[in-house]
Amino acid sequence: MKFTRVEHIGIVVKDLNKSIDFFRDILGMPLEEVEDLADHKIRIALLPVGESMVELIEDQDRDGTYSTFIAERGEGIHHICFEVRDIHAALKELKQAGVPLHNEEPVRGHQNSRILFFNPPGGKDLLIELCEKAERANEEV
Repeated sequence: MKFTRVEHIGIVVKDLNKSIDFFRDILGMPLEEVEDLADHKIRIALLPVGESMVELIEDQDRDGTYSTFIAERGEGIHHICFEVRDIHAALKELKQAGVPLHNEEPVRGHQNSRILFFNPPGGKDLLIELCEKAERANEEV
């Protein structure tokens, strides 16, 4: 499996607008976009940092995964996302290696990309996301 870069670091926040204000106005990160991902019941903000991004995530479901994360651990880093050129090839490699996956097939993610999540063996508190950018994902749709 070949990673092309760290695509983003996912940070779970209680209040997306306040967090955007901090990252943009205090830390000086430009806001690229705010996106509603209705299928996932979240709102995200993407803030580029060099070749990567910070992804701020606000749960729209009080009982959702990210709300539960905040209730148990507080706001903070939720996952790291690596970009891959071919998510189906990466998925095949993970399955062959017996890695337990959160989703058996890629789903649509931010900026119309294809994504999947998994925890490395023995790393239940470490969540990894793989992302195939929309340009590649749209070629195969």
